[in-house]
Amino acid sequence: LEDVILAVTACYPGHRLRIVGHSLGAGVASIFAIMLKEKHPDLPIECWAFGCPGVLSLNLARKVETYFNTDAGDTSSVGT
Repeated sequence: LEDVILAVTACYPGHRLRIVGHSLGAGVASIFAIMLKEKHPDLPIECWAFGCPGVLSLNLARKVETYFNTDAGDTSSVGT
């Protein structure tokens, strides 16, 4: 999957990659986006997570907030 994403982003250099998920899919999307961004820091990634379970620590959530979005007022992707 990573090879496909890198190939597609190379074909569309002016576009951003949006990884989107809801509920359990939001948790998977969150972790996948973080893994990709850490391995490829220049990759233009945005992650949109709706109704995300708590999969991130507060420290990690603060680290990734520049490319990570949750639905309005939802902080459920941050663990307590």
